[in-house]
Amino acid sequence: MFEAVLDRAARACAGVRAVVLVGMDGVPVAASGPSGGQAGDVVAVTYADLARRAARASADAEHGGVEEMALCCDDARVLFRAVTPEYALLAVLDPGTGLGRARYELLKAALDLRPELER
Repeated sequence: MFEAVLDRAARACAGVRAVVLVGMDGVPVAASGPSGGQAGDVVAVTYADLARRAARASADAEHGGVEEMALCCDDARVLFRAVTPEYALLAVLDPGTGLGRARYELLKAALDLRPELER
């Protein structure tokens, strides 16, 4: 079930390198996309740690939980979308890829995955 949702999100937007469902502990649950496998593992561990730090900073500032983050790097764009407090989606995009469509597709995927992950 997870792979089908991730595949749909990865195919819906040009420029997607990988879409990863990750536990907030950094452990990848499922991945999709042209480079979803190994690239997904590295992204999951690295960016889950960053998301945990951002969540602590947000809580310290009394802004609530982090729902979404976007990082624009030299060689990639990385989107983070919370699904539940324990799980998130990460998308790695080519550097010139527009963020709007990718954000929308991650939101749809998060809404599809949430009921299964909340069980």
